[in-house]
Amino acid sequence: MQRYTLILVGVGLLTACGGMQEELLGSSQSALGVSGWLNDVKVPGQHSEFAPGLAQFGNYLHMVHNGSSDPKTLWWSKFNGAGWSTNVKLSGMQAAGGPGLAVLGNRLYMVFRKHGTKDMVITSTTGGSWTTPVKVVSGRYAPALTEYQGKLYMAYCAPTSTVPGSPEHNNWVRVEVFEGGQWKREHNIRATAAFVECRGVAIAGFGGKLHVVWNLLHHDWLWGDEYYMGEATWTPGNLPVVKHLPMKSRNPPSLVVCNNTAHLVHSGSTSNKLWWSYQYTNGTGWSTEVKVPNQSSHAGAGLGCYAGYQATMVHNAAYDDQLWWSEYAPGYVPPAFPGGADTVAPTPPYEPPDTFPGGADTATNAR
Repeated sequence: MQRYTLILVGVGLLTACGGMQEELLGSSQSALGVSGWLNDVKVPGQHSEFAPGLAQFGNYLHMVHNGSSDPKTLWWSKFNGAGWSTNVKLSGMQAAGGPGLAVLGNRLYMVFRKHGTKDMVITSTTGGSWTTPVKVVSGRYAPALTEYQGKLYMAYCAPTSTVPGSPEHNNWVRVEVFEGGQWKREHNIRATAAFVECRGVAIAGFGGKLHVVWNLLHHDWLWGDEYYMGEATWTPGNLPVVKHLPMKSRNPPSLVVCNNTAHLVHSGSTSNKLWWSYQYTNGTGWSTEVKVPNQSSHAGAGLGCYAGYQATMVHNAAYDDQLWWSEYAPGYVPPAFPGGADTVAPTPPYEPPDTFPGGADTATNAR
């Protein structure tokens, strides 16, 4: 079976309880930037060590984020198009890294890596309390979640070896699909060679295909660490096509599809500045990336689509955990691709081998 390299962005899962206070916090926006994103606005009283998870559910854009003084805690708040409700702590849930959110049917789902373990767990809610998190699979860093064509897809980084005592280089990107009442392996993809690690993934479906984007860390003892990004695309049930992206990011990327446009946001490789790229859902590739004016983050950003038409971004600050939100300007038409889409990316200092120990796309254990 052929193997391919994937890039993804991570998300997580959370459980919670209770109702939510509808007191709205923060509501002003100003100054259209050249990227189309408005200036960011502070989310009062809400802080996060990692990038949050966002998803539209019912009348609100829901956000789950980690804490700051206690990063393993999870907090839940809602956005009504103008401001955020007071956040509510999700009791009984602890996460290692940020969560991923998606909606299927009448439920909001969340995935995350359980604190102190390698367990990727999932929970859901209809708007009140959350179900008890259930393990899906083992992995590393934060998972990502999306709904596409009536199915849930989860992407995450995974180690090369699961043999006790062996090195765990995160050379694999894996994708699970929930169908027929159970989770099944969609793809098991060799993402990197030795000393190059998958550090985060993002996943979304548009244009008849699933898209996974990830960032990679290349460890070089002589020249220092370097970051890269990649993408894999495929129609459900088929093998992915993989390519390097002409972008670099030190933090996991984020994807959202909103109003017939796919948005990709990532941080820089040597700074905390945020960068944005887009493609129309019937497009052939990403536009040249553009720096988002006056917006930075030390953990990367979370993306959501409010009410089906308004792309919304939430991120912490460059040097602290205060959360800020921004929206893509209503009615703003992105400029033509400078230099065209699908530009050739620099080749990372490795090429995945043609054969893979144990094989790729292998069947998984029943869960």
